[in-house]
Amino acid sequence: LIFDIDAPEADGCEERRSSPAARLRGHKSRCCDVLWDAVEAGRITSCGADGRICMWDLHAAAGAGGPLPAPPFRTLPTVHSGQGATCFSTAPGESVVATAGADGGVSTWDFRTPAATPITTSMGHSGGATSVAYAPMSSGLVIASSGRDGSVKLWDLRRPATAWCTLSGHGPGGVVWRVAWRRVGSSVLLASAGADKRVVLWDPRRSGASVVPSGSKLPRGVVFVHAAHSDAVRTVSVSASGSYGGAFAGGAFLSADNAGSVHVWQCAESIQQEYDAAMN
Repeated sequence: LIFDIDAPEADGCEERRSSPAARLRGHKSRCCDVLWDAVEAGRITSCGADGRICMWDLHAAAGAGGPLPAPPFRTLPTVHSGQGATCFSTAPGESVVATAGADGGVSTWDFRTPAATPITTSMGHSGGATSVAYAPMSSGLVIASSGRDGSVKLWDLRRPATAWCTLSGHGPGGVVWRVAWRRVGSSVLLASAGADKRVVLWDPRRSGASVVPSGSKLPRGVVFVHAAHSDAVRTVSVSASGSYGGAFAGGAFLSADNAGSVHVWQCAESIQQEYDAAMN
């Protein structure tokens, strides 16, 4: 569904509601994720449990006087061994897209080319990969992924055969549903949301460190754990630094759980400073 939130409200409507401007149909089963093209305005890509990736060009359809919904202008029918993709991520400033697959793989694609095969494929999550995210400031070379096996993996796309790091800080047997990066000055932190009701904030630079802060019961590389949720945490998102004033001037985290709660929170600067001091 595509909504135009600037469209006039319906006459007589007591609540602010919006009807979809278009309904795009191209999947035969559950749709898992959608993505606006980072380069071509008006282009949308979707992935589903039917094993398909579908691409639409809304501007082309409207410019030609064609109806909406328009059919996909391109379909990849059997991605990730036919099991489908579960999540998208776009490389910063690039048109290359990464997908997490129900087959446990992580693939990268350049949809500008006619090839129906990925640029790289990395197999690493037993039971399926649940999300993928490009790292900022990595020139599109580093991605993080999460999986139903409870792990978070970091991949260097120059050597995609094996993950260069596996982060294990969530509860045993639980799914890690989502990963998201946060830029902090000249470095980055990684947040992961899990079925263990926690959001774990990682410092990938120190994930393999031999030193653990004195008195800490946290795994190596873990900066902070947000453990205030009462149910499985399905997603986490990070605001751009400075997009909120006051207490959230440094960038806030949003996390949502299966109980219907959304938390807005931030790791205190003092915690980050104490962690840095203990690790240096």
